[in-house]
Amino acid sequence: MKNKFLLCFFLFLPIFIYSLEPPENPKNVIKAKKLIEKNCSSCHTNQSSEIPSLEDLSLWSEEALYFSMDSGKMKPMSTNLSKEEKKLIARTISNVNTSDLKDTPEICNNKLNEVDLLTGSDWTGWGNGAFNKRKQDNTSINSNNVTKLKLKWSFALEGGNSRSQPIIIGDLLLIPSSRTLYALDKRTGCQYWKFSFDSYISNSLVYDEKEGFYAFAFDHDFLVYKIDLITGKRIWKKSLGKESEYDFATGSLSLDDSILIIPLSTVETAVAVNPAHPCCTSSGGVAAVNAKNGDLLWRHRVLPEAKRVGRVMPTFVKKYAPAGASVWNTPGIDKQSRSIFFGTGQSTQSPASEFSDAIIVLDLDTGQRKWATQTTSGDAHNVACEVPMNPNCPDEDGPDLDFGAGVIKEKNSKGEDVLLSGQKSGWIYSMNQDSGEIIWSTRVGRGGKLGGIHFGMATSKNLLFASNSDRYVASDESLYEWKPQPGLYALDIDTGEIKWAFKPDFICKRDNRQPLFGKGSCSDGFSAPPTVANDVIFVGSLNGQFYAVNSETGTKLWKYDTFKRYPDTVNKKPAVGGSIEAQGPVVSDSWVYTSSGYSINGHMTGNIFLAFSIE
Repeated sequence: MKNKFLLCFFLFLPIFIYSLEPPENPKNVIKAKKLIEKNCSSCHTNQSSEIPSLEDLSLWSEEALYFSMDSGKMKPMSTNLSKEEKKLIARTISNVNTSDLKDTPEICNNKLNEVDLLTGSDWTGWGNGAFNKRKQDNTSINSNNVTKLKLKWSFALEGGNSRSQPIIIGDLLLIPSSRTLYALDKRTGCQYWKFSFDSYISNSLVYDEKEGFYAFAFDHDFLVYKIDLITGKRIWKKSLGKESEYDFATGSLSLDDSILIIPLSTVETAVAVNPAHPCCTSSGGVAAVNAKNGDLLWRHRVLPEAKRVGRVMPTFVKKYAPAGASVWNTPGIDKQSRSIFFGTGQSTQSPASEFSDAIIVLDLDTGQRKWATQTTSGDAHNVACEVPMNPNCPDEDGPDLDFGAGVIKEKNSKGEDVLLSGQKSGWIYSMNQDSGEIIWSTRVGRGGKLGGIHFGMATSKNLLFASNSDRYVASDESLYEWKPQPGLYALDIDTGEIKWAFKPDFICKRDNRQPLFGKGSCSDGFSAPPTVANDVIFVGSLNGQFYAVNSETGTKLWKYDTFKRYPDTVNKKPAVGGSIEAQGPVVSDSWVYTSSGYSINGHMTGNIFLAFSIE
């Protein structure tokens, strides 16, 4: 989902390969340092902000940093720089050696074939199914043997943020990293093939066995891909087309009944930090694509076209509304009722829309809205509100409590269909799938701009499991009638009653944890979504701990501290652990996978992907 605290470096870094020039002479080095001091240092050396430091950014390649300024999400802040100046800045900030950028993987000895894809259990997409339950029953892992889990291999990812959750088809593990898709053997980490996207990808691929041995992906340039799993070759690539230059792709795809459902979001929430920007015109949305040929079936814009609603004083810049309501999460699909369900983000300009901070259900065949239930009204916010006296801050100024977590379809004990949603406010809701009527609501945390319920939940056996972050943000003060309640919570699906709460046993201040790389900070909450495997829940924390918890009692069964250096990755690149955020664990057969490291929002940088097994 979104990350709105990067005032100068927001959800950036699609990779673009351009010809590297020879090393700079001393004069160019001096020039680059002056350019960095003038254009970057005020934001990226501010220790009180949530922005990645220059040291954090040095983990990225020159190509990534250059593209972010030239064509990516830093473009609005780099308009005064020439291409040569951008290249100088990127080359100076990045300290990643060219030899480190080259993958030197262990190549698999055997050739991948269809039998390998039919072996074992799959994890087919972000939520492992169209209902977003994040549940794996086809696994040998349970509460009796989970203590046998051992780290078997590790893989170094590009950059300092783990955004793209892998999928698994049989023995094949597909993990996106920047603009590259790696096809690895799930047992050894050896590489079968790799595929290059045209742009950066920060979401999960999706697979459906009914569609054959193909996976589907969606990148930041709004390109949709169909990829052959045996060969790694592209079957087709289609452009979805951007309605606005600020359209963005961060939520993951869903697939059912030969229809790809794609969530659409916007980075205008960050671009609005520029007081000269006419805020705001872009809207979140959902698109449906034919999985057979990539043709667009329909496109639903959450908000109607924005109209001028006045001028911002004292700059006299025009302002527009309604805007915002991004779809940051992975939509669910219910083909029985021919419905799609998802949550929306806050508005980005006043007046706030009735469709922001809402759960929405669409008709699967037409994209027409069936119903919408808003849980927080009057919520208009953008990053300008984090900068004192910035005129682009909406009149309502927050509280910025949108839905970033995927909505889950489940049945209660009576067999009735309900939709379960968690909000950054710390509230969890059960709604009637047909009408949107709220059945129950339960608050598990204080909430805030970084959650509350941030990235996801999971379900199993009439229990709903929710990760609660409750990370401190200074501008959330009005929400603080509660003290922080970070932890993993289990709720009764029928009533919303809290059955148990698992609290972190590692406390940042008490245990004095400092990042291994960069200038981020340690937090104690749970923001990444949990995953259920039989009677075990796997969940990672912002301080780098990776837990296995008993789903019935909430007791800790096993823990691994990902916060360390990893000198022996299978692709022979340096890696460290950090905060576990954004993407959740993935389980297949006797294997569990997670990543560690996330510098966005001031968390602890890292770039490691870890594979555990009880074998």
